Amino acid sequence: MNERDQEELDAINQEIEDSYSQPAEEGEIIRAVMRAVRDSGQAAKSHLREGRSIVYREAETPKGCMVREYPSGRRDLIRIVEGETIEDWREEVAAELAPRDPSW
Repeated sequence: MNERDQEELDAINQEIEDSYSQPAEEGEIIRAVMRAVRDSGQAAKSHLREGRSIVYREAETPKGCMVREYPSGRRDLIRIVEGETIEDWREEVAAELAPRDPSW
């Protein structure tokens, strides 16, 4: 794990720890969200480090599309084009997006 990943992980863990001082229900919600962020972010980073692409959506991702990100930082806006059977479905690049810094 690089220094930047460790700093992000430490910040998320601190948020989880701080949530115990919140009212019970609010603290539980904060912990659930922070754990999901921590776990999903680490899994995605692990896939990229191991040379696999990841697929996700962001708030500004158009309806019906997803972002495919590659270990190099290249990102494409993709959509799935349905076929007669699921075997006929295919992925289509709708647009190239600005690359992400691969060191994140």
